[in-house]
Amino acid sequence: MQNINLYQKKLLQHNNKPKNFGILKNPTFIFEAFNPLCGDHYKFYIEIHNNSFIDVSFTGDGCIISKASASIMTNYIKGLKKNDFMNKVLNFKKFLKTGKSTEFKDSEFSVFSDIYKYPPRIKCSILPWETIHNSIK
Repeated sequence: MQNINLYQKKLLQHNNKPKNFGILKNPTFIFEAFNPLCGDHYKFYIEIHNNSFIDVSFTGDGCIISKASASIMTNYIKGLKKNDFMNKVLNFKKFLKTGKSTEFKDSEFSVFSDIYKYPPRIKCSILPWETIHNSIK
């Protein structure tokens, strides 16, 4: 049985009204994410200039956890350098697996602090991050 705390109000808000949802007019890259185990399916539209994320958006559908992660991540990475993003992905994975992080614990990402208690949901949380990470490296 899933803990109701996993579906915090903030997660539900990102699911119902995700940030950066839609298609960019002139993306530099378009990456597709798909999790065949649960059916999460997204497209990420990214504009990169001088190795920095200028704009990021996404379309698609999936579970509350993956959509909230995509929503928060797309907002978070705007302005980041690609190399900084690569490090953030590693830190976010550690946070998801332990619930501990000085970087993510007291931020909008704190909604994921209990995900480590539900190992199958870690994949949902990291799907957007890994898709972009694996596509730009």
